[in-house]
Amino acid sequence: MTRTKKGYIKQGIEGLGFYLEINKFGAELVYNGAFQLKVRFKHLKQKYGKGLTGSEAFNMFNKLCKEFGLDMWDDWKLENSKYKEEIESPIRWLNPIYKDKVIEHAYHIDGNNMWFGCFIEEFPKYKGPVMKLYKEKCTTTDKDRKQDIKDIFTHTLGYCQSIGSKKMKAGLAQYAKAGINGCNHKIMKLVDYYKDKVIAINTDGIWLSCMPNIDHLGSNIGEFKLDHKNCKFRGISANKYEFIEDGVYKPVISGLTKRDKVQPDRSTWGWGSIYDTDTKVHGACYDEKTKMFEFVDLDDLLN
Repeated sequence: MTRTKKGYIKQGIEGLGFYLEINKFGAELVYNGAFQLKVRFKHLKQKYGKGLTGSEAFNMFNKLCKEFGLDMWDDWKLENSKYKEEIESPIRWLNPIYKDKVIEHAYHIDGNNMWFGCFIEEFPKYKGPVMKLYKEKCTTTDKDRKQDIKDIFTHTLGYCQSIGSKKMKAGLAQYAKAGINGCNHKIMKLVDYYKDKVIAINTDGIWLSCMPNIDHLGSNIGEFKLDHKNCKFRGISANKYEFIEDGVYKPVISGLTKRDKVQPDRSTWGWGSIYDTDTKVHGACYDEKTKMFEFVDLDDLLN
């Protein structure tokens, strides 16, 4: 069984197969036989902080909107679900010319809540509540509140395109489209500018092998900021890379690994740890040739 880049199951599957993926946010099980069954578990709220579900984030943001005389449900229409088909996949990409190569001076520019920044560019009536929330995020010293605000900015628009929710039914998918597609557009404009200086793209941020142009940086929502500079960088994929900044090592891996079970504090890992067998994120896939299940490195499926 194989999956498309958007996570769907490729057509033409014969026999039985399943796909299992577990990461720090939950688990997804897909079974394929005479039919497909997809089960998603709720966001895990252990070890990684409180965390908000999509519906919780949406409701908290909409409560703030009502303080400004707005209600997102007023724009809900079932026919808006058609916009879900127009939503692009967030971009995650490692430039193959940099794969496994050590970059001694790498820089990362990150979008300031880029999805919401693009969202209010297309729907400016929501600028008031968004800017109030963004200002609070930048000034609050309450760690729990700051995490809630991060979750609101991260999960609200995703919930707007949710088809699994009995109430939402993707009826506000136009909001998600504005945020996600707008972010992709800004990312690709930078790719056109920096060309082969682009090392990797991670949704709303870009790793560069050169110092970014100051004209591309700003502090407002929807603008890019320089958050990592003069780093030693090496990547296996867009979902697995490592870098050292000011002498501090940081591995970045999507999902959990065997190493996380015995060495959960990733700050204790060292340069090259991401290449160890125990640091591979594995999943079960059905091999059509052998007609057997086997565990494979999920990064290999993305490259």
